[in-house]
Amino acid sequence: MNKLLCSSVFLGILSMQLVVTAAPMISVDSVDFDAGTVYEGAGKSVKHTFTIKNTGDESLVIQKIRASCGCTAVDYDSIIQPGASGKVTQEIAIDRIGLGEFRKYITIHSNAKNNESLRLSLGGVLKAYIEFPNNYIQMKVDSSAKKLQAVVEFISTIKDLKISEISFKSYSDASDGPAWQSSLPLYVDYNLSEPQDTKDKKGYSYRLKITTDLINKEKRQGRFLIKTNHPLKPEVAVEGSMI
Repeated sequence: MNKLLCSSVFLGILSMQLVVTAAPMISVDSVDFDAGTVYEGAGKSVKHTFTIKNTGDESLVIQKIRASCGCTAVDYDSIIQPGASGKVTQEIAIDRIGLGEFRKYITIHSNAKNNESLRLSLGGVLKAYIEFPNNYIQMKVDSSAKKLQAVVEFISTIKDLKISEISFKSYSDASDGPAWQSSLPLYVDYNLSEPQDTKDKKGYSYRLKITTDLINKEKRQGRFLIKTNHPLKPEVAVEGSMI
């Protein structure tokens, strides 16, 4: 009788320990993913699917996933059984982020015993098909004091780039002329150099000289619109000013 009682107590304690130790555990194939170089484009996005595994012995429940910014969308499997794998997909709308290096984070909140808040990230480098330094052109009075000019270097992904037209549209009306006249775009003269290979051999560098007659000495902020033969970038809008 005592042996039977002891055995029952032992089995009871063992079953309690198993219940206590049973728990979901979370692991991921990689916490940070590098998408490499991504090029701009309206409606385009960069996406990666992380593989989430439940290494525990209870169901893993993903309760919610928080994104670090509004540019990120997430799709995921909410329940992952013991020993099984699920997916978490992170997608970044690239038309809502700036050029250059980027990295956006998501945090997985779950019932995992080993990590209730697991942070993952997706990153890369966003480039333009035609990229101007600082995305800005400033025209100043030249040595003759009769013209405005700017000399800028930019990078293109194609070697035979041609420019067919450059215009400047002011954001505000000039005070020394009629309103209808100041609202019209100003077409400027330009000269484009021959292309040179960039240092990383992944693009072509051009030197662009822009000139126009000095109409007045007021500073005007606006935007340059550059029309090109680039199949993926027929128009380039660049912020700028005329002094």
